Amino acid sequence: MESGRTTEDMNIDDNSFAASMAGDSVIQSTTPKPKLKRNRIIFVRRKSEDECHYDQQPKRLKISRDTVTHDGYAAVSPEDAAPLASLLTNALGALEPSSRAAFSALLTLLHSSDVVTTSHTPERNEQAVQAAAVALEQLSQQGPSDSVLNASSISQDQNQNLGLSTASFNPPTLVDLQNIFPNFNIVAFLLDHYFQATSIHWLWPIVHRPGFDSVYRAFQSGSHHPTLDFHALVAILCACALQFLPDTNDTTLSLSDYAPGRHVLRQRLLDFSRSVLININVLNPPPTVERIQASALHALYHENEGNLEESYQFSGVAIRMAQTMGMNRDGMALACKLQQLDAEVRRRLWWTLFTLDRFQCMALRRPYIILDQHCDVATPLNLDQFELRDAPHMQGKSLGQPTDTIFHILQSKWARLIGGMWDQCFCTNAPSYQTVIDIERQIRTFELELPGSFRLQSTQGAMARPYLALQNQIMTLQIYHVRILLLRPFLFIPSTTKSPSPEDKELALFHLYAKTVCITFCKRLLAFQQHLQTQAHRAQLRWSSLVSRVFDSALMFALAILMDPNDNQNEELDEWIGLAVNLVKELGPYNNIAPKGVEALTAIRKRTRLASPSSRSGDNSTPTVAQYNERATQVLAQPQPSLSELLGQKSAANPLWTDTKATWFAGGIPSIETLCTPVDPVQALNKFLNKCLARE
Repeated sequence: MESGRTTEDMNIDDNSFAASMAGDSVIQSTTPKPKLKRNRIIFVRRKSEDECHYDQQPKRLKISRDTVTHDGYAAVSPEDAAPLASLLTNALGALEPSSRAAFSALLTLLHSSDVVTTSHTPERNEQAVQAAAVALEQLSQQGPSDSVLNASSISQDQNQNLGLSTASFNPPTLVDLQNIFPNFNIVAFLLDHYFQATSIHWLWPIVHRPGFDSVYRAFQSGSHHPTLDFHALVAILCACALQFLPDTNDTTLSLSDYAPGRHVLRQRLLDFSRSVLININVLNPPPTVERIQASALHALYHENEGNLEESYQFSGVAIRMAQTMGMNRDGMALACKLQQLDAEVRRRLWWTLFTLDRFQCMALRRPYIILDQHCDVATPLNLDQFELRDAPHMQGKSLGQPTDTIFHILQSKWARLIGGMWDQCFCTNAPSYQTVIDIERQIRTFELELPGSFRLQSTQGAMARPYLALQNQIMTLQIYHVRILLLRPFLFIPSTTKSPSPEDKELALFHLYAKTVCITFCKRLLAFQQHLQTQAHRAQLRWSSLVSRVFDSALMFALAILMDPNDNQNEELDEWIGLAVNLVKELGPYNNIAPKGVEALTAIRKRTRLASPSSRSGDNSTPTVAQYNERATQVLAQPQPSLSELLGQKSAANPLWTDTKATWFAGGIPSIETLCTPVDPVQALNKFLNKCLARE
């Protein structure tokens, strides 16, 4: 006999079950629901109650508190969830360990966050669905492994049979995330390399090491299970260490316990950290210091890989999270009643983000995020990291005493100067000639006021603080580079042959001095970097900025040759381009964007040698970097020129400079992005140089 259920009845029940499985709410219809018929059991033979015979045994539905959620939906039993659990088990088992850990992280977050609660509102369920969709999209981008390929070859019948499996799926706990990492010895080696040898921590103190070491020791001992954010931070720290780790016999031995190899390890750590950060942001939990630190490290990592778009996005996310936590206002630290140690750590992190924001602005020619008027954070104390204490009052040292923080104090001041230069010279309005003079004076004043404790170190001090020498070299290169960026627009101005007016003569003299200073600092930059590359450790040559500065300088030499092909100095400028090619070529084994840099600079040199007779007459061979030592020493021994000094006191006060706009600042000069895009850099550079020649 048949039950009295209609097809419509069964469809309604099926939809209710699907909605319960998805954790979603049933859509309320505006039309009245049809009246449901009761199930009627038809007797075959009527006797006493215990002797009745039925065509189908009745199912007595007993709804208890345990089987009904408070919103009215029937809870899913383990038997009903088994098919889905089996499917997830087979799917997740085929993923890379980093992908499984990321998905585990998502499940843990969904379980612990307020996105999945007992209140199944449509908005909350939609958030959960979006979070899962983003996580699965991230996991789907993983390269297929052998197990994935095997899983994809299952027949359709086998896929249907998966629904009969009784396997259960128990999502790993947060503690299981440590399985993505290698053994503790390798992690300890990578962390030590990051803090001691990579120079990342020396130049960008994103992580407060004493606090990090304290949490990590507790994690290693098993007495404390860190948060998911801390796992993401450790992963990107190790990935950055591997990025800067030279491939030598010693490093190979240190990583020998990890069978897949260093490159697989680096990619897994990077993918894990990135997936965690992206999936967490979908859930929109309150930001944490660890997540800000991890995002900032991702920005540096991707910048050195040449992934500038992703670097720019990660730095923006880190800054926005820091602003959400109120790091841009010292008053917020007081309002939150933070301890002095915590407040100082936040200040240091904030100024590091501030500096990163301004540096990316100049490198990528994009507006910065942090405005000066929105920030009232005090300058960090001039104390070593290990000297910070949770005391009521901490007193910083004078800048005359070297610490591991003095460079970052100077960098924050330098970043404010860079921001002012961007606002006045490279925004929508062209600067006046007087603005250019004033900014060049500010740069020169900043350089002269650098404390002796930073500029000069004794032999004993250099051994005790090896980071000071590299910091001093990087600061010098930054100053040279910014002066080049300020004055290079004047190289676009062609020489005039018509009889000039008195004002034109003054402007022509200004242009000549600006070109002279710009070319001089291009030479000084290459000479100084030549010394740096012969002295620095191989692990310190991974910075993409080393390539970008050389590229900018060589491009200015080429522009000077093309704008005046008959100049007597062109042969010398051609040799400097040759030095630039060799400098970038020597960075090739350690620098990700160096190969494209060599290709672009070689093409530039060929172009200039064809355009200038004096360049063609020179030797085609390029001296090695070591052979340039004598010339580099001579260039650095010469006094630095200054635009205001060349103009003289009387000419520098000419009101003409205030009234005249330097319209040449509107030109779009190729930057490091030329070497980091799929577009052929040679084609892009030739297009730019053709436009320059068309202006004549």
